[in-house]
Amino acid sequence: MSGATLMNNFISIFQIMCMGLGMGTSVLTSRFFGMHDRNSMKKAANLMMRTQLVIASPFAVVRQSCLPGSRGFIQQTAR
Repeated sequence: MSGATLMNNFISIFQIMCMGLGMGTSVLTSRFFGMHDRNSMKKAANLMMRTQLVIASPFAVVRQSCLPGSRGFIQQTAR
């Protein structure tokens, strides 16, 4: 398989996780909006952002190590 195909699978997992987290947060936010509870709305959005940062960090590290010219674990050798 080519490197682009392998990274596409990796990125798809990340995008699915982002969409699920965003949808869950929108459900909670709309519920709190209906109850006029602004403090809980802020807490739900803050929790989503923090969780997304924790989820995105490993993906960013792996993605950076896969770039051409980097000294990561995936390197293309020129022959």
